[in-house]
Amino acid sequence: IRDVAVTGVQTCALPISRGAWLVAAEILAALPLDGVEHLHLLACDTHAESPAPGDHLAGLMATLLLRGARSVGATLWTVNEVPAICVAWWFARQMLRGRRDKAAAFRGALLRLRDATCVEVGEALAEILRAVADRPDADRVAIADLREAVQKIDDLSAFERVTRPFARTDAWAAFVFHGAPRCYAPS
Repeated sequence: IRDVAVTGVQTCALPISRGAWLVAAEILAALPLDGVEHLHLLACDTHAESPAPGDHLAGLMATLLLRGARSVGATLWTVNEVPAICVAWWFARQMLRGRRDKAAAFRGALLRLRDATCVEVGEALAEILRAVADRPDADRVAIADLREAVQKIDDLSAFERVTRPFARTDAWAAFVFHGAPRCYAPS
């Protein structure tokens, strides 16, 4: 499983960097994805608002799949960064625990997002922080953003803490799964 965090509108020169716009031509030219079981575009904005030719969502997904990724997770429209992180985290956790059905794991992550209370979202973000904060390659800006989100949740009132912030359809329906629904099992 690979997570690619890209946002913004500038052109990116691989390797991919924070705030870069990933375009189909660069993927075809320089991003080998052979052997990648699932690639998750982890960003609040993985659709193309003013795309170059071939960079519409369908073109980008097709490009990633053509380069070798067996499946891709992305969004159809701009989403909040917190649910994007939670969906990717909950999906990856299921896969790392041995789940072979990627489509079911993705659906499970979306259902969990839809039903999660603020407390459960905060617990997921705190778990992610514990997992990545001490890594030498961790993005320090992203770590600071995660800490701030956890603090905001900790500061909520008792009533707000049990609300379901992502229950509305527009908060979870943008997430899509493309490609092979199950993990490859060599014969």
